[in-house]
Amino acid sequence: MEPSSLTGAAGRYFRRAQFEVWRSLEPRYPVAARGRALRVPGGVPNASRLPSAWRGNWKTQLMRLLLEGRNGAFLDVGANTGQTLIDHFSIGTSTHYFGFEPNPACAAMLDEIIRANDLANYTIAPVALSNENGLAKLHLRRGKTADGSASMIADLRPDRDLVAHYIPCFRLDDIAITLGLGEIPLIKIDVEGAEAQALNGMRQTLRSARPWITCEVLHRAPQADPARHTTRLAALGEFLAKADYTLHRIVKPADDSALRGFERLDNFPDAMWTPANKHECDYLFAPREEEVRLRDLA
Repeated sequence: MEPSSLTGAAGRYFRRAQFEVWRSLEPRYPVAARGRALRVPGGVPNASRLPSAWRGNWKTQLMRLLLEGRNGAFLDVGANTGQTLIDHFSIGTSTHYFGFEPNPACAAMLDEIIRANDLANYTIAPVALSNENGLAKLHLRRGKTADGSASMIADLRPDRDLVAHYIPCFRLDDIAITLGLGEIPLIKIDVEGAEAQALNGMRQTLRSARPWITCEVLHRAPQADPARHTTRLAALGEFLAKADYTLHRIVKPADDSALRGFERLDNFPDAMWTPANKHECDYLFAPREEEVRLRDLA
């Protein structure tokens, strides 16, 4: 009898056995974290590079400081290919990980990591967080399906050869109940120039949950329009003021290896990106009522 002709329980058993054999042969790349290996399946974009690229660094240390002993949800806005997911796993927090990633290739990789490791407390939403619900264009480098620098801002890096794909966008405020979000101790935002849009879609959530926010805000690319870059920084600063958040640059060495402290700023620096200052683009947005605690953390 051919295997394909098996039916009922025998057929289901045979197909399951086939799947388990395939799964055992699938290449996996172990990532040492929390005393055990987190497996990264090899059949997805960039998988082979992630284990060698991931190391505990300033972000891992800051997440541990802000999530230790906390419950609720950690939001990873711009989850890319799993760097922050592994940070979250490595610190052993009891918070639920929610990753928001609109790039289908990256979202598929994150789902595969979760599946391969049976991570029950991890959820991927394959959407962008923005200031309105609908469709928007995500601009990726041509030929880079899992582009870590993909952006919803078309002119963020004008010198690149980009292709655009439509992606779904939602306001966090409109989907928070569906996701079951309550307490949110920390949000990480890495959305390549679309920070103000993401934040404007979570006004109500920030007002009620008052999370800490880590956010990458890039310096201006050399070929980008200075006036448009300045306008984006001003909009972001205005949002923080109205939301009653204070701005702090995260101080760390050029190799990003360790958290050294926080520098209070009144405004975002209007600077041009260079290899020498690329490590100066990460910030902590602190609820104003937490300023005392921030001094203790520093």
